Amino acid sequence: MDREVVLVCALALFCLRDAGLVASRPRLLVAFAPILIVAAGACGFVAENLSAQKAGELLNDSRLWITALLLHAALGFQASRKYRRGRSADWLTVFPPPLTIIGLILGSRAALVFWDGVNGMTAGLALGAAYGLSVALLALAVRKRRDGVAALRFSSLAHFSALLLVPSSAVLDSPLATQPVHWERAALVLASVAALVTASFFWHRYRWK
Repeated sequence: MDREVVLVCALALFCLRDAGLVASRPRLLVAFAPILIVAAGACGFVAENLSAQKAGELLNDSRLWITALLLHAALGFQASRKYRRGRSADWLTVFPPPLTIIGLILGSRAALVFWDGVNGMTAGLALGAAYGLSVALLALAVRKRRDGVAALRFSSLAHFSALLLVPSSAVLDSPLATQPVHWERAALVLASVAALVTASFFWHRYRWK
């Protein structure tokens, strides 16, 4: 359950990332929407064909988390380089990152457990649609602040925050087990990420004043 809490918060963080990127360059919706739908459908398909035992083995496989860690680091450096050079976001920046993919797969598995008669593809597409709608609503809320540099900077920060979220997801309890949430452990990880995001926000806001 601890891992579920961390992954849900990670999805919220990357939802904010996507909203900022789309708001900074609305044309990205042309790439964001189909990529998200295809990825969500694929995640649902994987979830349907992944047994509880295989899912548990996968979540305990260090290779999964090391790969996710390296990809987030690479994406963080890429976004950082873009905003330092004053470039705008492109379709690669809105491609679902590793933690989003893992979260969609686990969310689809949970839907298959709790909703009778639903198949994996439907569950994945429903989650993808909900995620996309959240991004669209947030993008509309910040549409007056179409700052591409700030959006890429937050994207970079989100990926570097994942360097804390990925290791914690690797060692926290499996969401497939019926265990209570250890809030103190999950809260420590999330507080660290929140502090990093807050410190970065105030640093970039006031460093020129």
